[in-house]
Amino acid sequence: MAASRGLIYTIASLYLVGILLLYVGIAYSSLVAGLIGIGFFYVASIIYLISHEGFFHVDVVSSVFTSIVKSLWYIFKDGGFKGRGVYIPTEKYVKIFVGRDEVLVEIPNVSEETLIVSSPPGIMVTPACAGLVDMLSKMFNFTAGMDIHESMAILSRVFEELDLAESFDYFIEDNRLNVRLTKVLGGGFCDKVAIEFPGACEKFGCPVCSLVAAVACLSYKSPVLIESVYISQNGSNVDLTVRVLR
Repeated sequence: MAASRGLIYTIASLYLVGILLLYVGIAYSSLVAGLIGIGFFYVASIIYLISHEGFFHVDVVSSVFTSIVKSLWYIFKDGGFKGRGVYIPTEKYVKIFVGRDEVLVEIPNVSEETLIVSSPPGIMVTPACAGLVDMLSKMFNFTAGMDIHESMAILSRVFEELDLAESFDYFIEDNRLNVRLTKVLGGGFCDKVAIEFPGACEKFGCPVCSLVAAVACLSYKSPVLIESVYISQNGSNVDLTVRVLR
């Protein structure tokens, strides 16, 4: 579907605000402004993609998703945040806590507005899949607290119909959700991310893997983390394990 004039203005405005905030973040060494700027960028990108024909054209989506991962990876690296991302359900949504320390001592109590956490020290960010989760809610009737099997059925449909992956399979064992994706974004995308941004998959996840983690977090209404990501030799297939922490 083609974008309306009003939607085009909205997208352009989001991009402009993102550019301004990124400039402020760089010019004044403001981590908060930089993170918010990136948020505007990927929300605008997702809106743009879903409002046009060929929404999930592999090259375009791969480029956008890689840009999101790159931005987050450098912020966490340069900011000294060494911890693994923990997806935490809030009253309305889900956010990721990344601590300064590698070892997670405790899971912080946070709200929608929390950005900087003092105990344990760390930062809260919106997951890279934010636009996709909104799409699930609006187009596929996904809701927080939904049975995990119903949630996975929706994800399977979304991944296959929108060409995020050729197939989506899962099984649950104890407190772990195991997902296998084949030919993610046509193959090669995950391998590229893992090579260029080592540790990004487990730390916070690209929009693809973070979507699985965020949906699990909201379904279980419990903190989760991406425990492991195994990428096949050709970079086409992914085995993902999400662990429920409570």
